[in-house]
Amino acid sequence: MKRFLGRIRDSAAIRGSMYFATYWSAMALYMPFMALDLSRRGFSGVEIGTTGSLRALVILLASPLLSRLADRKGCRVRMLSSSALVSAFIIIAMMFPQTFPWLLVAVSLLALANAPIDSLGNAITVRMASRFQADFGMMSFWGALFYAVMNLLAGIAWQELGFRWIYLASAVMFLVVGLVSAKLDEPVGDKPALQPVPALPLAKPASRVRTSTILFLGVWFLFSFSFFVAFNFTAPFLDRLGASEMMIGLVGTTVGVGGMLARGGSRKIMDRFHLEAVLITGLVVSIVPMVVYGFSKNVLVIILVSIIRGAGWALFSVGTISFIDRQASVENAGTLQSVVVMLSTLSSIIASPITGSLFDRNPSMMFVVSTCGVVAALALMLVVRMVQKKETTAPVLQENRQEFPGQFC
Repeated sequence: MKRFLGRIRDSAAIRGSMYFATYWSAMALYMPFMALDLSRRGFSGVEIGTTGSLRALVILLASPLLSRLADRKGCRVRMLSSSALVSAFIIIAMMFPQTFPWLLVAVSLLALANAPIDSLGNAITVRMASRFQADFGMMSFWGALFYAVMNLLAGIAWQELGFRWIYLASAVMFLVVGLVSAKLDEPVGDKPALQPVPALPLAKPASRVRTSTILFLGVWFLFSFSFFVAFNFTAPFLDRLGASEMMIGLVGTTVGVGGMLARGGSRKIMDRFHLEAVLITGLVVSIVPMVVYGFSKNVLVIILVSIIRGAGWALFSVGTISFIDRQASVENAGTLQSVVVMLSTLSSIIASPITGSLFDRNPSMMFVVSTCGVVAALALMLVVRMVQKKETTAPVLQENRQEFPGQFC
């Protein structure tokens, strides 16, 4: 037993994988079912969409502030663990609201507790992967695997027990997340200390934010907006098609399987192809499920195509985390990742009420709007690639003059 625990303690890959496995298990227990739970409790599509916007607004405001504080104080791991533990207690409050104002209060508190988890978790684990020569894609692979399994089990369980239990089960899992995340490694600098395995060299951060980086953040915003418009109301949409709770859970499972396959192979893909090409591929793949969701009324077809949905999202999100980390130093690693989260939540703020209105009127239009958004993101991504080529081939003589003026006298 001691040898087993020692192996976990000494392996960054295992600890990072355990973090993703527990975190995405917690999310799988309630997130895919929350909109359906609220719908069956009598809340309208617009009210559900508004709660999504409020949640996103709180994260938008709190995530960069808390992540920046964690960067400045060097307490990323402690804040990540504390946020998960606080979430465990607050999520139980989601069991009780029966009126819209109280629902808004519960959603706001939960969003505040969740705010820094994504950005800090990504910043810590991607740095651990670089430092210990681990595979970040394989770390997140276990998150996708456990998401798929827990989503299926949850769909079966909630069909028998009712949705009231989803929040209590998630609370228990968030407690586990807090304990696991406390064992992650705090980033210690761009130059790593001596480790038991050779460390990967970290790329030198850019002295200023490049044009291609700013444009890429626009790509991420458009992609996130399209994703939320298409899939915020997946459970109520499937419910209207006559799907059972188990079938709804199975859709989440197939999404997780697709993500698992993409994340597991992401390192090999990125080693073989240019990162920007991988990101473009993720966008192209993501268009397929949005179109099929909009036209198909067959739940089995939707279940099958959800594998592609998970693969496209996983490939693009892993690539995004890697792309942004290349621009970061240890002093702002969490902050830059929080910008990604901030843009994602901003897109959710805009998308949620739009999605709620479309769902109440014509659900198929959700997928038309989302497809247009991904096409726009794809066009902007092609621009990013062209701008990057110009930036990487531009002469660096002026920079060398500034850094080593004596050599050019």
